Amino acid sequence: MGVVAAPAPVRFVLESVYFTRVAERKLLVAQVSDAGFVESRLIETRDDFSQGELDGISRRLTVDFAGKSLQEIRRLLLAWLEEEKLRMDAALDRTMELGRQAFASERPAGDSVFVEGTETLLEKPEFRTDVDGLRRMFRAFDEKAKLVNLLTDCLTADGASVVIGSESSFTGETQSAVVTAPYRRGDRVLGALGVIGPRRMEYARVVPLVEELARYVTRRLTERAP
Repeated sequence: MGVVAAPAPVRFVLESVYFTRVAERKLLVAQVSDAGFVESRLIETRDDFSQGELDGISRRLTVDFAGKSLQEIRRLLLAWLEEEKLRMDAALDRTMELGRQAFASERPAGDSVFVEGTETLLEKPEFRTDVDGLRRMFRAFDEKAKLVNLLTDCLTADGASVVIGSESSFTGETQSAVVTAPYRRGDRVLGALGVIGPRRMEYARVVPLVEELARYVTRRLTERAP
């Protein structure tokens, strides 16, 4: 009776490795040692691989690990995976930080409404004599929340909207009128613009003006759309 002891895995020094696809997510892996011994076994993978992918992986592993024992290869692979995890974690951290800064708003939510020309209100006779009314107006501008709600309510309108007095908390508190119209980018409503003034404002002139301005802004934004 003859007896032969095959080399222990710890003494198996890799010369080359080959992967062959035998079925979906089933591979035959063959390891060739520098002494000419061949070890093969069937393995099941989580993902499916084409034979072209497997040929590339076989060449890469042969180049990287030829001349090393299986024990060394296992240790190197574990170290490589740990290093890759750290690198990916660091890359993810950098990505998240850049994303946080890139997509964070630079202004608080209360500053999403911009008001210009408030000094012209001083020229209107209603506010020249009504100091309390003017004070309420500027306090409402500072708070802006009621003005935001007013403009948001007007976003669903197809054209200009006129809000007077008690029709909203903003115009009721300030005893004013607001003419607004939504502007779009293509078919998507982005916001609203308008004019704030006394309740006796010239609506026949202001309404077409606000509508035309909204159409102009929509046209310019749509022209820039990709």
